[in-house]
Amino acid sequence: MGGFLNPLLAFGVLAAAVPLIIHLLNRRRHKPMDWAAMRFARAAWKRIRRRTRFENLFLLLLRMAAVACFALALARPLTSEGGLLAGLSQEQRDVYVLIDGSASMGYRADLESLWDRALTSARDRIEPLDGAAGDRVHLYLLGDRPRRLSDRTPSDALSMLTSLQEPLAEGLDLGAALSRVVTDMNERNLGSSAEILLLTDMQRANFLRPDGSLPQEVQEALQALIERDAKVFVEDVNADFERRPDNLSVTLFAALDPFGEPMGLGTQSAPVLKDGRNAMFMARIENSGDQARDVQVALLVDGERRPSKRVLVPALGSQDVELELRLARDESATNTFREIEVVIETDALGIDDSRALVVHAPGALPILLINGAPSADLDSDELTYLRAALAPLGAGNGSNSNALFAVSEASPEDSEIARLVESAQLIWMANVENPSPNLVAALDARVRQGASLVISVGDRVLPETYNQSLADLMPAELLERRGDPSRRSGFRRARIDAPGHPALAFFRDERFQLFFTEVPIFEYFAAKSHASSRVLASLDDKIGTGSPLLVERPVGQGKVFLWTTTIDIDWTLFPESPTSLIPLAHELAFESAAQRGPLRNLHVGDAIVARFDAFPEGASLMEPGGAARRIDRAAEELPEGSLGTWELIARDNAAQPGVWRINSNNAVTSFAVTMDADEGRLERLSAEELIGLSDAFATGAKRESTSSRNDDGGELFRLFLWLALFMLIGESLWSRYLNREVRA
Repeated sequence: MGGFLNPLLAFGVLAAAVPLIIHLLNRRRHKPMDWAAMRFARAAWKRIRRRTRFENLFLLLLRMAAVACFALALARPLTSEGGLLAGLSQEQRDVYVLIDGSASMGYRADLESLWDRALTSARDRIEPLDGAAGDRVHLYLLGDRPRRLSDRTPSDALSMLTSLQEPLAEGLDLGAALSRVVTDMNERNLGSSAEILLLTDMQRANFLRPDGSLPQEVQEALQALIERDAKVFVEDVNADFERRPDNLSVTLFAALDPFGEPMGLGTQSAPVLKDGRNAMFMARIENSGDQARDVQVALLVDGERRPSKRVLVPALGSQDVELELRLARDESATNTFREIEVVIETDALGIDDSRALVVHAPGALPILLINGAPSADLDSDELTYLRAALAPLGAGNGSNSNALFAVSEASPEDSEIARLVESAQLIWMANVENPSPNLVAALDARVRQGASLVISVGDRVLPETYNQSLADLMPAELLERRGDPSRRSGFRRARIDAPGHPALAFFRDERFQLFFTEVPIFEYFAAKSHASSRVLASLDDKIGTGSPLLVERPVGQGKVFLWTTTIDIDWTLFPESPTSLIPLAHELAFESAAQRGPLRNLHVGDAIVARFDAFPEGASLMEPGGAARRIDRAAEELPEGSLGTWELIARDNAAQPGVWRINSNNAVTSFAVTMDADEGRLERLSAEELIGLSDAFATGAKRESTSSRNDDGGELFRLFLWLALFMLIGESLWSRYLNREVRA
C-alpha cells in the first residue's frame, strides 16, 4: 500500500475495538448455584459450548471488520504503482486546467481566436473524465491573478467553460497562478498524482523577465512542484503560428509639455494642457512582426474623429508619432476634462489598437492677487512684475478672450475679499502686513476645498504675526530676516531640491536651470519647515541643507506654497528676469489647476470613482463598447471640506480598456482605462526554450484517455467500502441464523 490521503483518519481503525469492549462490558457476572436438574443442563451445555463460542466470536469479528473497513475507506488508502493491490485500486484523477486568460489570447489569425482554441482544448481534456469515479477538475482562469472557477466534478467545470465569453484585458501573472496551484495541492495532500495542464499562447513576456530570467515567484513555485514530483504540461494553442505573429499595438500615449517631453508618465493624474487651444500628443506604435508596416494613426476628441496621419513602423521596432490638436475652449468652464483617444487600423489583436487619455484643459484660470504693498508708482508696487507675468498687456481682465488666466486684484482690507477668495483657483498673497481674521478664514476654507495659496514675504511681514495667525496654513515657521539690504556683501543663490515637482518643471531642463539657480537673492526670511511640508528649493547660505526658498504644504484638498523672499525687486533680481519669474508663476498657476480628488486615468482593474457637488441623481455608467447600465450603488456624503460633496463608486473593477463615462446631473465624467502594454508584444517562447527553463515544465498533455486507469495504482477506498458492506451483510445474515437456531 502506498499510504493514505487522509492519514489521521486511519486511526479510526481503533474504533473496531468498540464492539469487543461492548461485548466484554455486557458479559453477565453471576454466582453459580447447584440445583437438582442442573446436572442435566450442564451436560448439555458442555456438548454445545465450543460451537457457541465460535459462532459468537465470528459475529464479533464481522462487526469489528465492518467498522475497520469504514475507517480505512475514510482515510482513502493508496496503492503504489506495480503494487499487489494495484489491480484492485480505484484511481481518482485530480486535474488542474489552467487557461491563460490574458489579453493576447484574443489574437485572431483566422476565424478562430487563440481563446477559442484554448476553450476547445480544455473541453476535450475534461469530457473524458468520470465524475462518478471520483475524478475532480480544478479549473482556473489566469490573469493578473488566478481565478478558481471550479474544483468539483468534470460536469461543473464544463458548465463553467460555457460561461467564458472572451479573454481578460489583463496580463498573465504566472508566478501567482503556480503558487495558487501549489497551495491547493498542499491542502489536498496531492503529489505526482495531480495533473497540471496549462493552455497558453506561449507569449514570452508571460514566462520571462525582460532580461530573459524566470521571475522569483515562478522559480519558487516550480521548485515546489519538482519536490512533489509534479509537472506542468504546457499546451501551446498558438503552435501553428509564427514565432513573431504580426501585430501593431499602441504601447504609449501621452500629452507633451512645451519642451516636447511626455507629461505625467508613471502617474494617473490628468495632465494639464497649458494652452487650452493648441496641444501636442505623442503615440508610440510598436510592430511585433518581421515586416515593416504602413499604418494610419488618428485622434478622437470626446468621441469625434480628427484628421489622421500615416506612418511607417519598422519591423520588430517602434515609431513615435506626434499629433497636434486645436481644442475649442469652453469659456463657461474653469475645470474642463477632455477625452483624447489614439486609434490605429484594426488588426488580428484589436484590444491593443487604441489607447485613451483624459486631460485637463482648463479655461481662463481664475487667479486672485492680494496686494499688501500697493503703490501708484509701478516701480514700487508689490505686484507690478507678477501682474505682468500672469496678465501681460491686460490679458485676462476681459480684454483678451484667449488669455490663460483670469487675473483679479484686491487689497487685504477689501470688504468683498471673502467672495473673491471663494471664486479663485490660485490666490497669491504678497507682502501683506497683518492678515485679518476674515481673510485668514476665507483662505483656509478655500484651500481645503482644493485651491492653491502662494505666500510671498516682504518688509511688511512680521514673522510672529504670520506664525500665529496663519499657523494652520504656513508651510514653515518664519524666523529672522537675513541678508544685506545694501547689496554690497554678496548674495545668495537658489538650488532646486525637488527637480521633479511640477512647479519647477521648466527649470528641470539643463538649458533653463540657471534662470532659477543663478539669479541673485539679497534678502529673505530664514524659515523652519514643518514635518508635513516639502522643501522644493533652498538657498546656499549653509553647507548642506540651506534655508528654504520655496516650501509646499498640503492642506485639505489644496496646497500652500511659501516664497521666503519678495516677488518684487526689493530683495531679489528674480522678478526682473522674465525667463525666471514667468515660468515659475505659470507653473505654480497650472499646479493649482492640477487634478484633485479621484483619478481620471486608470489601469484595468482599478475602481471608477467620481465626486459631485450635488447628489448624483439617476447616475449611469457607459462602458467603452457603448453598453450603459444604471448605477444602483448609493453615493456617500463626504466630510466637510472635501473636494466635492458626494462620492460615487461606479464600478469596483474597470474590466476593459477605453473611455468610461458616468452620466449624472446633466454632466458627463470621463475616465480613461489602459491595459498593460506588454500584451501587444507577441514574441513567443519555443517548446525547446520552455523545457530548458525548468524540469517542472513539459509539453503536451499527461494523458489522452482513461483506458489505463488501474495500471498505475490509485485509491482503494471503494474496495474498503465494498468490504464494509459485505461485512455488514454477513453480520446480519449470521445474526439471523443464530437467532433461528436459538428458537429451534
